[in-house]
Amino acid sequence: PAVALEWKDCEAVEAEGSEVQEGGRRRLLVFEAQAGPGAEAEVNVRCRGALELTAVSLVKDGEETILGTWKLDFPGKEMHEVELQCAIDLNGLFSVSKAAVCTGKEQAEAEAKAAAEVKAKEEEE
Repeated sequence: PAVALEWKDCEAVEAEGSEVQEGGRRRLLVFEAQAGPGAEAEVNVRCRGALELTAVSLVKDGEETILGTWKLDFPGKEMHEVELQCAIDLNGLFSVSKAAVCTGKEQAEAEAKAAAEVKAKEEEE
């Protein structure tokens, strides 16, 4: 079955690709149904304050099973980029193995891109 993360639909949590569900919740698909043991995914969300997530197993006929719930506390004054490492282990169990605030990620990506452009120009000469 597919696995998704859900949270209360509010201004304090944003994730690209998430969809509004009934009951005032948002859902982000993490693994498609064909994902098997050993699958890993990086999920990026923006949040402010406590992030309460629920992992849900989705079956074709619309049946859902709650796999687990996590509450992650982050500083509440401003939005933070948060990276979640999710996995399905060899026994088929879903987990969130790491959650970290990404500071300076955009700057690091811009610096890496600039360095690659400089290297490409040097190779042309």
